[in-house]
Amino acid sequence: MVSEAERNLLRDYLSSWQNGETLRAALPTRRGRHLILEWTGFHLQIDDDIWPDESAQTPMAPTRIDITIQAQALSVLVP
Repeated sequence: MVSEAERNLLRDYLSSWQNGETLRAALPTRRGRHLILEWTGFHLQIDDDIWPDESAQTPMAPTRIDITIQAQALSVLVP
């Protein structure tokens, strides 16, 4: 959820990470347990896989993706 105004901050962070530096991302964070995405057909990366699959011949219709995180169900590791 990086806005256009924050794009350079993300680019700088990713460049430093590629160079082996361990900088904190100077990007805003948001907390929540419920996320709703309006998906319009763009590709997503989920667990190192691209979705929908690159070989999909028919585009999927736009849809709503509803994600709910249960308490203590997600661990985020930060170097």
